[in-house]
Amino acid sequence: VVLSLSHNFISGSIPNEIGGCSQLEVLQLQSNHLVGNIVPSVISQLSRLKELNLAQNGFNGDIPDEISKCSSLNLLCLDGEIPVDLSRISGLKYLNVSNNNLEGEIPEMLSSKFNDPSVYAMNKRLCGKPLHKECGKSKRRKRKKLIIIIGVAAAGLCLLALCCCGYVYSLLRWRRKLREGVTGEKKRSPTSAGSNGERNSRGSGDNGGPKLIVFNNKITYAETLEATR
Repeated sequence: VVLSLSHNFISGSIPNEIGGCSQLEVLQLQSNHLVGNIVPSVISQLSRLKELNLAQNGFNGDIPDEISKCSSLNLLCLDGEIPVDLSRISGLKYLNVSNNNLEGEIPEMLSSKFNDPSVYAMNKRLCGKPLHKECGKSKRRKRKKLIIIIGVAAAGLCLLALCCCGYVYSLLRWRRKLREGVTGEKKRSPTSAGSNGERNSRGSGDNGGPKLIVFNNKITYAETLEATR
């Protein structure tokens, strides 16, 4: 069943009664003065639809996601923002959305399936691959990724610098303790030698060897003779 009303001066919106044409396979309404939204309930009822052409009209809003329920669709021409679910129509073999008022970003899955730029050409507000026009969202995502990478790198450098400072500080502290230990041993060595000498001199006297007695007072000759008897 084919319904072709293209290149007429039809105005208004798409009537809901078209949704009752469940056997409809081709719907051509391009190049008219149709306005309003594409009603999701109307599109979802046309499950046998193979060709849908709504281009060059004055529709407002986005293309409904319910269009993905038209599993037999193989030709599609339309206006609006391309829904992500459109790429899930496995039978879609021909897509032409050029020379329309499409806007937004082309879904990645759809652009990988239809990667010819001419399919999406002449849409001023359409962006993304395969068109050579970046979207504002993708630019912001790239900027956020760049900021995150810079932040992580800066944090890593700060952590590395702190580790290096801690290592240098501990090394200097260890060397300082080592120097203090060497200086202390040098200071203690003369005292130790003197104490060892005193022990040796005392030991020789205690063992019965000769003693050296020094008298500070004057001793007379008579006292010396008396002491040696």
